[in-house]
Amino acid sequence: MPTTYNPNYENSFPWCSPDPKDEYAAVCKWCNKKIKINTMGRVALVSHEKSKAHHHQVLVRKTNLPISHFLPNQIVGNNLLSSSPSLSSISTAMATQISASDSS
Repeated sequence: MPTTYNPNYENSFPWCSPDPKDEYAAVCKWCNKKIKINTMGRVALVSHEKSKAHHHQVLVRKTNLPISHFLPNQIVGNNLLSSSPSLSSISTAMATQISASDSS
């Protein structure tokens, strides 16, 4: 009997997700690769995890910084928060100018 995707795979393999088009396959979110599990099941996932391509993606994920690291501003609710003092002071100065021009 063919093996279908089991959501419990995600507990052991955080990179694993179901293939939306094939119940007998999983997808590696890191490699963007379809893994057929119909005959080998969990063993196919272990095999993929040991592959050279997957190890390369693990290394890439460890060495790349998330895009949020490069973004100086963060919007929380309606407030613009800045991790940079210069941007914060510019924002304050602009708000003061706008407020002053509105009252004239």
